[in-house]
Amino acid sequence: SHAVGGVRQVPPLPAPRDDLRCRMVLTEVKRLLRITLRPHQIKDPMFKVRPLHEWLRFVGDFFKPNVRYFLWSLDDPKPWLADAWGMVKKAFRR
Repeated sequence: SHAVGGVRQVPPLPAPRDDLRCRMVLTEVKRLLRITLRPHQIKDPMFKVRPLHEWLRFVGDFFKPNVRYFLWSLDDPKPWLADAWGMVKKAFRR
């Protein structure tokens, strides 16, 4: 950020909160696609493959007030867009 890079001062940060759960939507979609389309590639023998349950949880998390998202802010969507574009380019390189 400008505060650290330009002024060389770290602004006061709020205390960490343990009542929040953070997730990255693109990573979560990738996980859901594997569960749904390629469950045979999941190596963990303890993992129960339940696609409907996972998709319902994914959609439901958008409505939970304690779930937050990395790299997303309505007033500054550029970091998210850059991350999404990087994932798209990586997918086409394969």
